Amino acid sequence: MNEELCQITNATVNLDGKSLKEIPEELMFDENSLQNLRSLNLNNNGISHLPNEISFGDLAALEVLGISANKLTFLPKSMANLKNLHILNLDSNHFSYFPREICCLANLIKLSLSGNRLVSLPKEVSEMVNLRELSLNENKLTFLPRQLFDLSNLEELSLHGNHLTALSELLVDENLLENLPEGMCHLQKLAVLKCSGNVLKEVPIEISKCTLLTAVDLSSNRLLRIPLGICSLVTLRHLNLSCNSVCEAMEDIAYLTNLQHLELSSNKMTIFPLQICKLQNLQYLDLSNNLIERIPTEIMDLKNIEVLLLQKNKLPIFPTALCHLNSLLVLDLTDNQVSHIPAGMQKLGNLKELKLSNNHFKEFPLELCELASLERLIICQTSGLKVRF
Repeated sequence: MNEELCQITNATVNLDGKSLKEIPEELMFDENSLQNLRSLNLNNNGISHLPNEISFGDLAALEVLGISANKLTFLPKSMANLKNLHILNLDSNHFSYFPREICCLANLIKLSLSGNRLVSLPKEVSEMVNLRELSLNENKLTFLPRQLFDLSNLEELSLHGNHLTALSELLVDENLLENLPEGMCHLQKLAVLKCSGNVLKEVPIEISKCTLLTAVDLSSNRLLRIPLGICSLVTLRHLNLSCNSVCEAMEDIAYLTNLQHLELSSNKMTIFPLQICKLQNLQYLDLSNNLIERIPTEIMDLKNIEVLLLQKNKLPIFPTALCHLNSLLVLDLTDNQVSHIPAGMQKLGNLKELKLSNNHFKEFPLELCELASLERLIICQTSGLKVRF
């Protein structure tokens, strides 16, 4: 064994594939050598346990530890003393439970526990505040704790080959995610995805495999277009893409035939997307705070629309086509450039709330008096010509 141990002079010990059943005594009780050890490779052996008497405190300089492809079922409490450990590989062991001792390793950057038998993760996982890469592939996980997504420095999360089919909600909003985890495509029972307030620029096409998704919130990210994978989710009923940088809606959005609620406010749209007019079940549409100058006549096809929010756009006139939306309950055209109300306004027989403030009216539109069902009208102007009542 001494031949292998002489490598300690280079701050590295490589005992990979030596058919070891336990850690050699020559290694663990040579205190002078241990103090300088930075990398220890014990992969591909037959080690079933780490003796309790090991003083991991002597390994104060250890940065890399590999014990993959062994037979470990637990770790000694003294593992928590490896304060400078950056990389820990425990792949292909026999762990049924996530070793809580690992959670004390605050400087850990990369952790791999793939190919074990893990059934759950402890809430203490959030204590690994510097973790960037976490691999949990090929385990038996059925759910993910909320605390996992408190790891604000996490860049890569691998989860493929688990049993996460029971996961129905994934809430990762208000983080710094640049990418969604690849393992998401295995969440075949996922119904709700909330990923607002991150820094996503794109969404993987594999999200289309989450065929039971009914609600997706990707607001306040950095998306430039509506993700193609989202457009394949025919079960989707609620989609929020507000506060991004979307310029136009792709034609495939028309496949969201069950969509009822769509938010695209605070983007960079200059044209009302015609494809949206094909969403026959749409009840709520928010296109406020864009740069839209015209509403197409095809909007009349939205037979079930109840709430239509178009405030803070560039509309020069009141779109006549809106008068044919018989199901409309709420209409907001605040902060546009509308100067008059068209004839036929009375056709909006179910309209209960109408907002027209900060437009270009020179006098009160008498056509509004024909709205018998109207319960709330807001029409005021803070600058320019005042409306005369």
